[in-house]
This record gives sequence, C-alpha cells and structure tokens, in this order.
Amino acid sequence: MPTVHTKVEPQIGAVACLSRDHPNTTFRMLGNHPVDDGTVFVLLEAPDLPGEDVTTYFEGDDDVIEYEIIHDAETAVFVRIRIPLPAPHRAGISSGSVPHAALTVRNGWIHGEMTTSMERIQEFVSALREADVRYEVASLTQSDETGAILTERQQTVVETAVEHGYYETPRSCTLEDLADVLDVHRSTAGDVLNRAEGRIITSFVRDSS
Repeated sequence: MPTVHTKVEPQIGAVACLSRDHPNTTFRMLGNHPVDDGTVFVLLEAPDLPGEDVTTYFEGDDDVIEYEIIHDAETAVFVRIRIPLPAPHRAGISSGSVPHAALTVRNGWIHGEMTTSMERIQEFVSALREADVRYEVASLTQSDETGAILTERQQTVVETAVEHGYYETPRSCTLEDLADVLDVHRSTAGDVLNRAEGRIITSFVRDSS
C-alpha cells in the first residue's frame, strides 16, 4: 500500500511559533485524546528546553483552552494541551486515515506518515484543502520486496498531481495544468502518470491477494 509523508501547518499558534523559534529542535506530538465537547488533549514533548521557556508560548494563546506542564526535566518537557479538534485531525477521521507513528514538529511544520489506500490519501488531501489548511506532500512511496516501485520521476509526478488536486473529485487541476506545473508536454505527463498508476495498482492487487 502507498505511504504518504505530509507536512501540515500546526493549528496551534503556540506550537508553530515554538518550533519556528527553535528550528533545529524536533518536537514530538506523542498522542491525542478527543473528549465529548469537541476538544482534544495533545501531549507535546519539547526536548532540551526549560519548562518556563515553553510555557511562555502557551500563555494567552487563543488556540489553547488549557495547558499543563506534566513533566519538566533537563532532557525534555512534556506539555498537556487542550485545544479545539484541529482541522487535520478531522481530515484524518473523515478519510479513515491516521498516522502510524508519533507526529513530529520541525521548523513550523507537523510531519506525519500514513500507510493507506490512494483513495483515502486523496480524501485526506481534499479535506485539508476544503479546510484551507496549508500542507505539502513530502513523499509518496509504495514498497514491495524489491524496494520502492516508483521511479524517482514517477514519484515526483504523482506527488505533484496529489498536491495540485489532480486526484480530487472533482479535479482541481487538469492534465494540461499538471503538465504546465511540471514544464513537460501533456502526453509526457499522462504517460508518466499512467505508468506510475499501473505500478501502484498492480502492487496493491498483488499485496491484497
């Protein structure tokens, strides 16, 4: 099955500012717990930063309903944050796709990976677009016993197609639009896409049988 690596802009202003102010630090969002009133508790790990430095970002932030430092040590600070259910979280729920590991936050972006079907990836990206969430598709790969099934060029074209809404319903861009973005002829873009889609579908069917 395909694995997509996405970069999504944080919906918590404090987290975005914190990571941008410390661009060389990788923060981790270790888990979340939705509650009945439409809010969610998020556990954030902030390594190598004093607790008092971290809390200054959350004080007075309208995106944060409440926060609590639950562990403060020399190696890491853990913050429990309660916020309204973020749009990317809703997009994941609506598309039936969830990250298969803890999310990481680096330099103003939340990084996550999901292994799911192409259809669910398209639904997830479409939901992000509808919610006006800034995002990037960093990579889209599918591996079998011999490694990645797409060539580097095929992967680039497919990632560009996903990013620009080619696989959305209805489509946000045509094959001609995609060819213009890639600066290639329409027939070239179509040929590369057809070969890539054929490899993905063949591998998916083989893995499912």
